[in-house]
Amino acid sequence: AQIIPANLTNQEDIDDLIAVLLNLDNGIDVFVSNAGRSIRRSINESLDRFHDFERTMDLNYYAPVKMLLKLIPVLKHNKGQVINVSAINVLLIPAPKWSAYQASKAAFDNWFRCVTPEMKVDGVACTTIYLPLVKTRMIAPTKAYDKMPSMKPEEVAKLIGNYMINRKNKFQPWWLIYGQFSSILFRRLFEWGAARALNKKSK
Repeated sequence: AQIIPANLTNQEDIDDLIAVLLNLDNGIDVFVSNAGRSIRRSINESLDRFHDFERTMDLNYYAPVKMLLKLIPVLKHNKGQVINVSAINVLLIPAPKWSAYQASKAAFDNWFRCVTPEMKVDGVACTTIYLPLVKTRMIAPTKAYDKMPSMKPEEVAKLIGNYMINRKNKFQPWWLIYGQFSSILFRRLFEWGAARALNKKSK
């Protein structure tokens, strides 16, 4: 295994990393887009924090797009695979205070879904893994998550490894379909309840 550290919010670091990957003797076979940044902050607390939206887009959207635009020819040659580690949030009704994070994750999810048919024609397998909550350092600042059910990083690593082998199109928790139906059927009720809860907290 070769470890190449890089700051994926820094354009020069990304360019250097791409150069290293393109110079590997046999290229690459699997590209896993897993780096991510999460921010939970209300819009009223974000009025002077445009940089929050920039840095989430830089890491969650622009970085994997930039890398793949350079690496797709190698993946085509090797009949490789791209795995997008996404979040169930992008398939559910948007939640308050997550505008920066959810917008950036949804951006790459939609980009990937758009290019998937084209890459498959060229022999590149495309997989999206929609994860629920995962117990990582990224969620630590959100205390509301402390007692919520979550996956362990080791479980996620094993899941990604399995999908490298079976090369299936998608993973999502079995129960997510019910959340998607609820997001459609009860959208107005959810938005009303969320606004009511936020209004109580502000008093």
